[in-house]
Amino acid sequence: MDSLRRRIERLDSGFAWAEDPPSRTRHFISNVELESTESPDEVKVYSNFIMYRTRGEREEDFYVGSREDILRRSEKGWLIAYRRIILDQTVISAKNVSNFF
Repeated sequence: MDSLRRRIERLDSGFAWAEDPPSRTRHFISNVELESTESPDEVKVYSNFIMYRTRGEREEDFYVGSREDILRRSEKGWLIAYRRIILDQTVISAKNVSNFF
């Protein structure tokens, strides 16, 4: 009952993380290339990334790969219409993959 009460208090606090303690992450984006498309309201964007994640004292993960995005102009500005992510790793050994690439 005590555990349930603490969970409810955490949810009501506005600081309800999926992880406790939350992971720390860094995103590095490089080699950004733009390519025009047939539509003047779309552009293809290619990039490479490294995402570093650490949690606690010993848990560290690196995700390395490339991204292909299609951005489309709208009334709200440029929005992502399509995203393809290709990881360099063939096996992901992380315990938790709740990160945003």
